[in-house]
Amino acid sequence: MKRIKRSFRLYAAWEYEKEEEDLNAASQRGWQLAKGGCFSSTFYKDESVRYIYQLDYRPHNIDMDRYKETFEEQGWTYINSTFNGWHYFCKLYKEGECIEDYKIYTDRESLYEMQNRWVGLVTTCFFLYLVFAGIHVVHFIRSKEVSLLIQAIAFILLTITFGLGVYNLRRRRKGLKSGMGLPIQIILPLAIVLLISAMNLIGAERHHLIYHTNFTYINKPEDTFTRLSDTLVIEEKGTYKIDLDIAASDGQMQVIIEDFNGNEVFDVTADRCTVNNHKLVMEAGTYDIYFQYLAPNYSIDTSQLSINIKLKR
Repeated sequence: MKRIKRSFRLYAAWEYEKEEEDLNAASQRGWQLAKGGCFSSTFYKDESVRYIYQLDYRPHNIDMDRYKETFEEQGWTYINSTFNGWHYFCKLYKEGECIEDYKIYTDRESLYEMQNRWVGLVTTCFFLYLVFAGIHVVHFIRSKEVSLLIQAIAFILLTITFGLGVYNLRRRRKGLKSGMGLPIQIILPLAIVLLISAMNLIGAERHHLIYHTNFTYINKPEDTFTRLSDTLVIEEKGTYKIDLDIAASDGQMQVIIEDFNGNEVFDVTADRCTVNNHKLVMEAGTYDIYFQYLAPNYSIDTSQLSINIKLKR
């Protein structure tokens, strides 16, 4: 039987009492807290005991030895602390006693200060995500890009999450129970997954192939390799990446990319050359690509060159 397990659950600052309830329920099922955390907690199996768990919020600028000693005098056992100032305690539960009597002394002033900071931060995030959601909805309507719709949904979920957080925290400050709403354990991870999915879609879109040519030329003494050209259309300003492979048995190959004003944005001359993910900042417009074979000065019977060029974003 598995004796140790980890639980990955996320609790907002206004849900610390919900976390206490979940820890107490787990203890009743025989899973006792070994280490509490902001994102995950570790439990060990022991059905012979049952504990009541309480959380206390204190800034870290305290005398921890004196702090733990104060609660130990009240019968509480210190478990651990988190990086953001939450401290976990437990007390052995005696059958038949009221759970409501197991309340730890809490520095309410520090708790309220923390809650006030959260209200300000969460309120700011609420309006920011609301603006981001609106912007992405407008962009989606114009472009019909799926990634923008996914991002819009994610920001809407985050707006709901933080909106419910402010609402519930203010209710609790007034002594009222939290209102109805979707749990943050569902909304926040879902929003993060959607944002990651959107970023992956954007990454895929931004690395699609813009231009590709691949050819091999065999030069004979009676042939004259003229300067070849091609046209490249850039629809959107941005950073592009070029891959290039050149191999010439004799002489050299020159590749030039010129913008619509005749300015060179890329130039390479070599008999053998490999370029990977070379960045080019390009404006929207039409570009010319030139391929020029530079034959050697001495007479040759036959020469061969090959070129493979890709432009992607």
